[in-house]
Amino acid sequence: MRLSLQSFTAPSALLIGLLIISSPMMASHSATTTPLPYQLVLLSGYYQPYQIDAPSTPTTISIAMSSNTTLSTAIMTTTQYNNFNNGASDISASLFLQNSSAVTHSLKVSEGLYYLVFYTYGYSANVTYNLQTFPISPYFSYPLTPPEPTGVASYGLNNVSGVVTPYTIKSTDVIGIADIASMQAYNASASFYNDTLSGVTLQLNSILVVNELGGNQQDYWTQDTPDFVTSASVVSWADNIWNGSVSGFLSNSTVSSTDGGYAYPANPGYYYSFQSSNSSYSFPFLLALIMSETTVPGTGVQVQIGAQVMGNGSANAQAIDWFDNATIHDPSVQSAYFEVSGNATVPDGLFYESELVFGGEGNGEATGFTALSAALGLYYGNSTTGVQTAYPTDYTFGGNTGEATDNLQVTYTGNGISTLSLGNPDYVYLGSTTGTYSLPIAGTTVTSFLTVNTTQTSTTTQTSSSGNASSLPVSFLGSVFALVAVAALATISARHSRQRITNVQRETI
Repeated sequence: MRLSLQSFTAPSALLIGLLIISSPMMASHSATTTPLPYQLVLLSGYYQPYQIDAPSTPTTISIAMSSNTTLSTAIMTTTQYNNFNNGASDISASLFLQNSSAVTHSLKVSEGLYYLVFYTYGYSANVTYNLQTFPISPYFSYPLTPPEPTGVASYGLNNVSGVVTPYTIKSTDVIGIADIASMQAYNASASFYNDTLSGVTLQLNSILVVNELGGNQQDYWTQDTPDFVTSASVVSWADNIWNGSVSGFLSNSTVSSTDGGYAYPANPGYYYSFQSSNSSYSFPFLLALIMSETTVPGTGVQVQIGAQVMGNGSANAQAIDWFDNATIHDPSVQSAYFEVSGNATVPDGLFYESELVFGGEGNGEATGFTALSAALGLYYGNSTTGVQTAYPTDYTFGGNTGEATDNLQVTYTGNGISTLSLGNPDYVYLGSTTGTYSLPIAGTTVTSFLTVNTTQTSTTTQTSSSGNASSLPVSFLGSVFALVAVAALATISARHSRQRITNVQRETI
């Protein structure tokens, strides 16, 4: 009797996916030339499916698998999988099938939805595997369902009538523009994540690529993340740096800051974090989030992370506040840049994408909004020149962060700007996003992109202490459950679930 792990009901939400140490639904697919990044424990007689979105005709699907025992590895069309799942056909009715303890295979398919299926019929299997599509697809499953990090994101993909063409952009700076006319968030379960009830983050996230002499490459996921407590109208400025490299390392010996940031242990490895004290904000609240890198030969890469408050109520634009200046020490550095690319993925499974998205306050929290009227724009360039260029295409959802929200709509309005409001989310490709933006001079008046009623009400007042914000990459969140899986292994089976998995190990400063 074959048993689907998808149909298993876990005894509680915390146990969902415990046996899945990591999966492509928690992070994007990595290139087959890197170590196999995903793992699962598959009990004898069970099968485990994973959706594959083929974004274009043709799409190349590449898989690699290694197991301690022989099992079936198959790639199926949607019809084939539905027949198999319903018992109407055997696993032999597949586009590709191999019974082995190790598999490496690539095939070209037409645009559509496919399934990677592992089926063990003898012994329980400890499986490590990799899954890659080319062009990449930003969809972990299709269609995406709430919650998702919502705003604007560039994946390096240009979709014209279903024909997807990847592109690559490398820049010294990534800039997110936000015009917030009203904002109120609330999550009754926020304390479970060690977050405040009305907390929310706006995250500018991008991948910093560091090329070393000798040909090695290191990848760092960098974040510029204001942490809002909307009921108290206060914000603190935070940033994180995560090591996305297979061969790289991150600790206080390899990253340092004169502003008080520090590296903390994670699982695996370390992450770097900084957060300021609170300051107040008023509507309309206009700001620019800026991440800038400078290569210092023989030393490493300086990462400046800052914000320019361009409007705070009736106040004029302030100067850029580079609130953190972190140095990644790497004497063999040759070059560095922020990269957006639809041609590959980061070794730990993240996308080479830039995103400016709203989400929960930290630890993989998904929050909801009771009020939001905002405009967002995502740009790249060089902050010293003052002129930024919009990324060529945008999607309405981010793929790398674990924080999310469930009730925002996104509409592109032109010149690289998209508006966000309350409504049923639609996680889609926005299309071409052309335009430029120039950061204002301090003391000048910046015109709002929005003209709306900025009235908001609140019944509670909360404050967040410095260090509360903690944005997590989706590739990290899955490892938390692996720690619990050892104790649960004898009593539960794995169930795959595309959700932002809660991380209850929140960092504190």
